[in-house]
Amino acid sequence: MPVAPPRPTRTRRPVRPTGHDAGPATPSAASVDTRRDAPAARRSYDLTALHGLRILLTTWLVVHHLVRWLLRDTGIDPDTVALLRQGQGATTGFFILSGVVLTTSWAARFRADPSLALAGTFLRRRWAAVWPLGAIGALVAVPYELVEDRLATGEFIVGLVANLALVQSWFPVGGGIHGMTLRFDGPTWTLSTLLVLYAMFPAIVLLVDRIRTKAGLVLLALVPWLLTYGTAWALVDEPKAVWMLHVHPMVRLADFLVGIAIGTWLIRHGAPRVGTARALQVVGLAGLVATVWCCAAFDLPREVRFGAMFIPAFAVLVSGLTVHAGVIGAVLRTRPLQYAGKRAFAVAMLHTPIMGLAWHAGILRLDQPLGIATVLVTSALLAATVHRWIEMPLRTKLRLSRAEHAERAERARRTAAAVQ
Repeated sequence: MPVAPPRPTRTRRPVRPTGHDAGPATPSAASVDTRRDAPAARRSYDLTALHGLRILLTTWLVVHHLVRWLLRDTGIDPDTVALLRQGQGATTGFFILSGVVLTTSWAARFRADPSLALAGTFLRRRWAAVWPLGAIGALVAVPYELVEDRLATGEFIVGLVANLALVQSWFPVGGGIHGMTLRFDGPTWTLSTLLVLYAMFPAIVLLVDRIRTKAGLVLLALVPWLLTYGTAWALVDEPKAVWMLHVHPMVRLADFLVGIAIGTWLIRHGAPRVGTARALQVVGLAGLVATVWCCAAFDLPREVRFGAMFIPAFAVLVSGLTVHAGVIGAVLRTRPLQYAGKRAFAVAMLHTPIMGLAWHAGILRLDQPLGIATVLVTSALLAATVHRWIEMPLRTKLRLSRAEHAERAERARRTAAAVQ
């Protein structure tokens, strides 16, 4: 009696990460350590919800800065609205998201090809992803700095050059608690810090590959957080403590390592089960709310609030959003949030100078709701325009090497010749 041939085994295609920092698709299974990556095939991860989370983080940051401008010169104590003034926590989310997406996009590639050539390609593409927005933010902020008139000529030139080069977060010079980092467009310090973390990423991901156990990945996330949190309490009242804890690339490495640990866990062990993911989403969101309330209610020192307070809650929330499950994840995957999420960084980098100019023009005031709405809509429209017509074309042009540009031009020439 003939025996029917066995049915072929279906293998799932690798999940392609999505997000502002998403790189090329994950390499095929042939180039991946199948023994450690096999569990990921059983519970595939999905990072699309991180788009929606990114725009919510940006909105939180915008509200943080908006309240600061609305209360300026009003005599109102900012502590009366302390719950609205915790937007610094959003930056923790940005760094964790970056670590997750980069790891799921590039870790397997670096494991298969730990060469300087691949590291160079990675750094060129990462630089192309952040520099356009950083430069645009600095140029858009020039009129605001001229109106604010807080910098001497030398400081103005040095600050502009530092912002254009995206090195402003590296040096604690200048006035204020952040030093040079808040000159011109303040939020672009995050891009400056990311560049340093990008430069470290290839070496970090190869070292993390030597961590063989789940407990090791947990410690990779836990130990830097504890060190940063303890340092925050030790540096209370230090003159440049906020710069050191909120801006310094070596300190923000703690956030980045949490993202790398989560991304490595996804690659090796897969996404959490649906029930676990739902629980992680609820616990993570509740943890964020509780952290914001604690920062406001207990009047914690600024240094502590800026130093890793939000890492645990974000780590739990992001872990729960890596699988297609839960009401929170479903909301973050809706089309409006997905569309806005892809433009979130443009909003984050451009809203501050617009608010500053509007305040000096008398438009942005607490008793002018129409002016507030105008500023917010203008920021969103400018961000969408810059993203569509400047940021994305520049990113595409800068991320390709000369050989890749030549290959594209040759392909276009052949297509045109075939059509004719």
